[in-house]
Amino acid sequence: MDSLITAKLQRKITLPQYLHQAPHYHRYILSPSVETEILLAFLTSLCNNHDEYQELLYPQNAPEDRKSPLDTLPTDLLVSVKETLATVFDFVLETYIVTRPQWSTQTLESGSIIEESIMAGSYISCEESEQTVFACVLWKTQVGDPNSSIYQLQKATGCTTEAAQKIATLSQNIERLVRIGTSLASCGLHVTIRSGRDTFREEIAGLLLRGCMSVEENGYLKALYYSAFPDGEKTLTSRFTALYTALTGRVISESKAELLFESSKHTDEYDFVVLTLGALRPYSLVLI
Repeated sequence: MDSLITAKLQRKITLPQYLHQAPHYHRYILSPSVETEILLAFLTSLCNNHDEYQELLYPQNAPEDRKSPLDTLPTDLLVSVKETLATVFDFVLETYIVTRPQWSTQTLESGSIIEESIMAGSYISCEESEQTVFACVLWKTQVGDPNSSIYQLQKATGCTTEAAQKIATLSQNIERLVRIGTSLASCGLHVTIRSGRDTFREEIAGLLLRGCMSVEENGYLKALYYSAFPDGEKTLTSRFTALYTALTGRVISESKAELLFESSKHTDEYDFVVLTLGALRPYSLVLI
């Protein structure tokens, strides 16, 4: 097992430290194995030891005489839950507050792009090093002909369909990304070019938030959350409304936010990223 997750599981580093190191450690690629590792780091932070981790994941194995899954959970476990979820929500807020909204028009110039990465880094850590890896992301849109978009993409990048299906990479050649992005934007496609760090953090944030919000998969986790935050529903909606306003410049009432959360309970997946920013997957491409 890699040293970073090993250190996390051995509690040699905290969850905030792990999330801060993960983008660089994994070279900004959120592969399925990295997704699994991040979720493992998140879930194990909810608990104090392996037995409690198993109890969290498999509550049906609890003793038959237990009145409630939460009745016998120790106070320190609930404190751990509260601290971990607070860390996750802070990470999500910190990440998305400086995220360029999907519908925002970006100036595709290297100097402007680098300046944006420095500004975003100032919110994350005053010790952030200069970013040298950047990602050109083609955003999913609800209009236009998909086949035309594919043609324009292949024309701009020289990328074959087979290669696009197999690999997504990043580049240190920001000028080439600007040329590609400008070519795609001139065809009416929506493109952003930002640091690999920021793109990767957004994917982590979306992954963690979907995990927190999935009622079907994490009903027990939500029960733990609401026991740690007695006013949990209000906490979620108030943070959501503040974040939505910061991202869009538009005000959404808490009552409307509550309806969004309620409607999400009837879907297979609640994707916060799609709701606020537009989908990064499956139609985004990170180009060489």
